[in-house]
Amino acid sequence: MEEIILFARIHDIFGIKLMSSIKDTCKKMIYYIGSDENQKHLFSLLDTIQPIDEKDKLKESLHNIIRLSGSMESLELLKNKKVSLWIYDDIYFSTDTYEQEILYYNTEQMNRLEYIAENYECKEINYMSSYYSYYHHGYRDENSDIFLYVREINEAYLVQLGKEKNISTKIYRTPILYCQRDGAQYLSFENILSHRIQEYVLWVESRIPNYFKENSIHIPKTLDGDIYSLSVETVIAKIIEMYHAAKDTLYEIYSIIGDKKISVLDIMNNIFTNQYKIKVQVANVEEKLNSIDAIFYKIYQYHFPRLWMKEGEGKSCVCKNDEISTCFNRVEVEFAPSEKIVYLDNGKELEYYTAGEGETIVIVNAYGVDADAWTKLIIMLSADYRVVYWNTRGIYDAQKPDGSREYICGVDDQVADIEAIINNEGLDKIHIMSWCSGAKAALFYYTKHPDKVLSQIFVCGEFAPFEGSKPYHSKFRENIQLIAEIIRNDKKMLDFYMKIIHSGMFNRPIKEYDIANQNYIFEVMPEKHRDCLLAPFKLKETMVNFLNLCIEYYSHDITELLGMVSIPTLLISAECDQVAPHMQSKWVYSKTSDSIFICFPAASHLLILERTKDVYEIIEQHMKYSRFGSRNDCFKDR
Repeated sequence: MEEIILFARIHDIFGIKLMSSIKDTCKKMIYYIGSDENQKHLFSLLDTIQPIDEKDKLKESLHNIIRLSGSMESLELLKNKKVSLWIYDDIYFSTDTYEQEILYYNTEQMNRLEYIAENYECKEINYMSSYYSYYHHGYRDENSDIFLYVREINEAYLVQLGKEKNISTKIYRTPILYCQRDGAQYLSFENILSHRIQEYVLWVESRIPNYFKENSIHIPKTLDGDIYSLSVETVIAKIIEMYHAAKDTLYEIYSIIGDKKISVLDIMNNIFTNQYKIKVQVANVEEKLNSIDAIFYKIYQYHFPRLWMKEGEGKSCVCKNDEISTCFNRVEVEFAPSEKIVYLDNGKELEYYTAGEGETIVIVNAYGVDADAWTKLIIMLSADYRVVYWNTRGIYDAQKPDGSREYICGVDDQVADIEAIINNEGLDKIHIMSWCSGAKAALFYYTKHPDKVLSQIFVCGEFAPFEGSKPYHSKFRENIQLIAEIIRNDKKMLDFYMKIIHSGMFNRPIKEYDIANQNYIFEVMPEKHRDCLLAPFKLKETMVNFLNLCIEYYSHDITELLGMVSIPTLLISAECDQVAPHMQSKWVYSKTSDSIFICFPAASHLLILERTKDVYEIIEQHMKYSRFGSRNDCFKDR
């Protein structure tokens, strides 16, 4: 009987490299289960690999393996073959927001593997797990991320399956924590931490330019821990070695570790000191942190798992620690979206942009914001999705139906624009996403065309007014009516207001930090974002139109409409949003049955510009796990 290798799925560069190495050493036919989209995705990942000879070798390996779609018919090719099954999860941590969906998804994956084990000649099971533990005795309130939990339950499940079916099982526990989707660098704990620190330092310096020249950063001792530094190549080489090693029992657990532990605090100190010349002081208690220290602490606590090593479990396979770079390389990507024009019913032209291929995400922009504000996020999204976006209409008089100053292109006009663009593109099904004041038009469109919208995503949505919303109004929202009336009655006040917009409201960076202005920093508009976000405040015409648009926007109460929402809804908010406070999104979450609410700590209204990757990753989870349909339907019987 022919012996073959079957990968249950391959989803990143690690998987491709592992498959290629097995192919080189086993000389057996290799199969893998994956869709057409998955195969296309894998080849696009290989295009990121820098050494051309390595890229070509891996592409050749991928070309030479046999892809099965996963359908019952495709699996019939496994008949009369001895199968060596290889499994590694495509679940990696970012947040626990989709914990229930992840567990449901994982159960489905394990059920499919059990089907293969029961219905075909499964010779052995090989599973890539983690050397880090989900749970540590005595730290019940500090459990790690869901992705470590998934690996632990899968380990136990597969070992038990092997025992029941008398299948040889090998578990390879590795220190690899991140999905390897960047061929230019190994995505390690160290360089992901470096990326976070870089974002944090830039964020602080864009608001308080001299802060780190005058202050140290204080880091709580509680953040310390130990990790191992091993590259993908080192881990794969050890997996191959252990795969070919003789087995003493029906199942074996191999712990692939480095020859020495590395302190997390030492890594932080190295990055802050060597790359940014920032002095680090270790604080014994969190109370020693000021508000700037607390921002980094919150970000770290939220985005990095608590790591405990599984001491004394499995056979230790010691490798020499690799020198892992603490630099996160930013690669500039050329971006050239397609520019298109749709002719509206009023005879006006509306320019819009498209990028990428795949399921369509339609973006409804905030009032007055230049579409370029979305560029970083769209570059990420367009790798897997088709994105459609534009500048909202009504800031300039020329965009109005009759060119009159009095006409207001309100929410209904914005909905008509969405309809025109979707019809022009010939789109049947879409996901719809909005930022800030794009929220109501997106919701109105959905309630008019519920058959067309698969899911909706709100980023820092402005949902007021609603009953009890006053405590969650921004300063701008509270004063806009008064501002508009003053400007209409006294033209000189328009000049004055435009002046204070650029010197007061949307504040400029702070010269010196003190406790009195610690909350003020979240109101600062960094210089690099002002051109793209403050266009409405440059001209009298645009200023008046923007104010009128906002007043009209605030006249719509969406409370009743929320009761009509029956599709997966993601509400992304920011803890320190001074424009659309996160409690507004939490209110929408309380009013919609199939929704997810996430609030990024120490984040401002500028999420898509300053925490782009975080927004992208949670959207990616939404797109992946919302496919299961209604959250209530999925879990009501569990």
